[in-house]
Amino acid sequence: MKRLRSLVAVTLALLAGRAAHALGDQTQFLADGKLEVRVSSPWPAHLSQGVAPIFVDVSNQGDTPRVVSLRAQCNDWTAMRTIDSTFELAAGERAHVELLAPAMGAWDNDYSLQVTTRGSSSSASFGSVCSGGAPQGYSSVLVLGESEVPESVVTSWIERCSDARVNTGYGATAPSTPDNVQIGHARFEQMPRSASAYTSLDLAVLDISRGWPSDNALGPLLAWVRNGGALLVSGPDAPELARRHALFAAWLEPRFVREEDGTSHALCGLGRLMLVNESELMESQRVRELVRASAQRDLGFWPSYNGGSRSAAADPRIPDVGRVPYRVFALLLIVFAILIGPVNFIWVRRLRKPVMLLVTIPALAIGTSIVLLVYGVFIQGLDVKTASVSVAVLDQREHRSACVEKRMLFAGMAPSDGLRPGPGTAVQALSSSVTTFGAVRDRLNLDIELTPNVLLKGDFLPTRAVVLQLLSTERAERARLDLDARGESYEVTNNLGADVERLVLRDRAGNYFWTDARLAAGGHGTLQAVPAESGEELARTLLAEPMVLSPELDWTASFAAQRERLPIGTYVASLRRTPFSDDCGVATNEIVGSHRLFGVLPLELEAWR
Repeated sequence: MKRLRSLVAVTLALLAGRAAHALGDQTQFLADGKLEVRVSSPWPAHLSQGVAPIFVDVSNQGDTPRVVSLRAQCNDWTAMRTIDSTFELAAGERAHVELLAPAMGAWDNDYSLQVTTRGSSSSASFGSVCSGGAPQGYSSVLVLGESEVPESVVTSWIERCSDARVNTGYGATAPSTPDNVQIGHARFEQMPRSASAYTSLDLAVLDISRGWPSDNALGPLLAWVRNGGALLVSGPDAPELARRHALFAAWLEPRFVREEDGTSHALCGLGRLMLVNESELMESQRVRELVRASAQRDLGFWPSYNGGSRSAAADPRIPDVGRVPYRVFALLLIVFAILIGPVNFIWVRRLRKPVMLLVTIPALAIGTSIVLLVYGVFIQGLDVKTASVSVAVLDQREHRSACVEKRMLFAGMAPSDGLRPGPGTAVQALSSSVTTFGAVRDRLNLDIELTPNVLLKGDFLPTRAVVLQLLSTERAERARLDLDARGESYEVTNNLGADVERLVLRDRAGNYFWTDARLAAGGHGTLQAVPAESGEELARTLLAEPMVLSPELDWTASFAAQRERLPIGTYVASLRRTPFSDDCGVATNEIVGSHRLFGVLPLELEAWR
């Protein structure tokens, strides 16, 4: 039976994938033809991680205001995902809505969309408004260009960039042509306004052969790259043009770039930039090879149901939380049995009132139940406990930070409002089940409300259950380390907003400095010079923590002939907690944590103070 269910799931996923790839635009009218609704999604046909956008354009062509409600739903084997948005349109007004749909389904990310308007009995229903799931072996790539590309051309890209046929198993037939690299195409005007929308991709390709997109469109794309994404920029003189572009220039300084086989590779926060000088996009063998090599799921932070990631090695756990205290419960039950049995009967017999058993037995049962409940609640508290592993980049030149955090949460009493992520924050539920005192529920209920701000409810933060999440946050940041050179040492002032436990600095001359003395928030300390070999080893120790480096990426090898050196004018630190993530509006009590910070300083010495 289980095998049959899996076969049905695979079949549905493949059908959903075909429907999604052929989606294009769907348009319907309701309210007597006075409300036009257009739905589209240019993302690849198979996704299994992060968040994907569903674009909804609504036009009120009537002469009265209308309240419009959108509900997108996906019912996968692992979760029921629901997204709700409600807004008002004035007469003649248009609205463009980006529904950010969780795309971590095991077999299915195929959302249906229901559109209703207050005061009208009519509604519009759209099917296949996102994409199918991505069985293990698929990678997801989005090509961004100035003009439309025919679907037949995109199909040829998939065949030419792929090097394997994905067989989903369970008797399914492998495709006749290679298809492991799934590609979608979006015009510049279709680029989403939220960086979260790109988290469903393994690679984005920016074709600048006909010019650049607007800065407003590039901003969210580069925010995603700084948070661990991968971007390939292709076009005539692309490396030189990117160096002149205000949004790219900071991360294309020589200290962050290496040249290899005609391709410029650059660190960009926690992510990667690749730039190639090619006039024809997929006609170039070099571009196709880069797409094939770079679209690897285990190079990004966002895990999928079927694949690994740079965050896979991080395993935050809250000690003993969520476990049933069997011994204490057994002891309480034994005491209850003794009290309700022999003790109760002896006491009633001495009173010579057998009718009292009708009172004492229910009273003892209710009292014991209350004791068990109170013990179970208060032994693990009513607060929200967390165990967290994070890595962050603080760019003190641009005053921005990017942070990826993997955390386990246990809410003794979950807030009724749920989670409220701020702008620039994406949240993915990593748990495939919810466990409460040993009872396992295999299906998640994930509810997202987009009115007026993002609100995550349901199993994003259930009461008295252990859940696992991945958060990425990119935002403006005023925190900084202030450094003042004092001969063979540096005086450091900690303005990061968190205690520093260890710190390694490589100054602009390439020399290493170090301290392992705790530096309290707002406090001062001294960094002592260490030999280059020792400094490299100390930096390597900090960088080798989970989520920072992976054998496949090893990005520190990109910056010097000798491996694993920090770029000049940068530092790496171990923090007591991270001030760069988003608490999503919920006060938490961190029980266990491991936090790393990679800091980038201006090369002008006077800017260090």
